[in-house]
Amino acid sequence: MTCQGCEARREWMIKHARQAKERMQRVLMSLGVGTKQSVDSIDQPVSADQQRTDSTDQ
Repeated sequence: MTCQGCEARREWMIKHARQAKERMQRVLMSLGVGTKQSVDSIDQPVSADQQRTDSTDQ
């Protein structure tokens, strides 16, 4: 059982997280105009390159 304040805060956080994601997608769409990358790939994990590229990384 949760209190009303906790539930209201939880719903506020969910609402604002959704709005922030939508804003970020709009920004990325405006920056990506003319590129081949789609906005749908925003949520996709990116694999890190396993090769060392610099002698300082060793």
